[in-house]
Amino acid sequence: MTRLERRAARLAAPLDAQRPPVNALLLQVAGEAYAAPLAQLLEILPANLTALPRTAPHVAGLQVVRGELLGVLRADVLLTGRAQPPPGPGRVLVTAAGPATC
Repeated sequence: MTRLERRAARLAAPLDAQRPPVNALLLQVAGEAYAAPLAQLLEILPANLTALPRTAPHVAGLQVVRGELLGVLRADVLLTGRAQPPPGPGRVLVTAAGPATC
């Protein structure tokens, strides 16, 4: 089989045979599509934030999750660099992370 025949066979194959599956949550941030790996995602919760005065624009606030206080960051500000009011009731994506150091 020539190189061109191999390429033609690869292009003619179904899409799922060409690429391995990706387990990700697809989300839209500021009009752009992003994917968050499901392996890192623990849960999705409604936003119930306590604002922190005088913090950077990308800091949304704090949220209590099962008795633990978590810092919440705004993905839209981190990804675009622009702070705009959220379009509606937000969600908090709780992800796995290593231990925090202060």
